Amino acid sequence: MVLGRDLVFGFLHHTATPRFAHGMLVFNHKPANHPAGQILATIPRVLAWYLKLLAAPWLAGPGHGVRFVTAPHFGNFYAPLAILAAIAAAGFALFRNSPRRNLYLFCAAWWLITLAPALSLNQIVSLVQDRYVYLPSFAFCVLLAEWAFQLACEGATAARVAAACATAIVLLNAVALWRAEPIWRSDLSMWRDCVNTAPDSLRCRGALAN
Repeated sequence: MVLGRDLVFGFLHHTATPRFAHGMLVFNHKPANHPAGQILATIPRVLAWYLKLLAAPWLAGPGHGVRFVTAPHFGNFYAPLAILAAIAAAGFALFRNSPRRNLYLFCAAWWLITLAPALSLNQIVSLVQDRYVYLPSFAFCVLLAEWAFQLACEGATAARVAAACATAIVLLNAVALWRAEPIWRSDLSMWRDCVNTAPDSLRCRGALAN
């Protein structure tokens, strides 16, 4: 915060008003400071998207089409909120009596704390970005390793099952991410994909035009 609120991430959301100047269409950019109510209503969908990226990393890309929630309805607010509540309730019910519950609590806290800066939604480039989940994903990796270790301790057969599952996950993600790699082949392909996934993004359309 030493550098000021506007420089935490270096960007602000903008609105743009189109107008003609000297026969050319230009845009007048103004910072868009969404009210606290819209930010709070948008956070459940953002968190649900980050969980989706953890579970399906092949969804990675330059844009994800998540917009501010200005009018809450089932798809953009209530469903994501219900999913998050169901995951939290299931985790509490399954692990509250586990001898490893402190580790699980640490992983949940790590995910939320390290993701918290990205929830300053007025100060980031777009509401969901892959790079914001790199550090939080450490907790997810620890959980997978812990479950694989616990399964492997059940015996030789269980150890082989754990190894097979781990190999399958690695191969599945490697193939899926390899298929997504062409998105980043050039600036043109990247911004085209960004416009396809987030057609209302002024930033994506401006970058593609450039």
